[in-house]
Amino acid sequence: MEKNRITQIQIRATHDEKNEFQNAAKAFNLNISEYIRTLHEKKELPPPPSEVECKQLAALSHIGNLFNELIHLMRTGTIPETTDIALLVEAIGLFTKYMESRR
Repeated sequence: MEKNRITQIQIRATHDEKNEFQNAAKAFNLNISEYIRTLHEKKELPPPPSEVECKQLAALSHIGNLFNELIHLMRTGTIPETTDIALLVEAIGLFTKYMESRR
């Protein structure tokens, strides 16, 4: 069950310390709050995403942006060129096949 977190804890840190927290959290694909709570609860931190996974996330994000743009264009009545749609469909298909192969 997800807890509703409404209380804040403020801590003082140097700029370098703040950057270290941010970098450490980012390495584990967590925000600073999640990172500190995980350390506090003495949970094992998940492994940081690999370079390949980071590239996959970036590619998926790009596909999502293209998809959102396509939906926006369709709603405004502006039909994109067929090659743009074909590239989007191909990218989604490749990503789907890749994810199915990892199961």
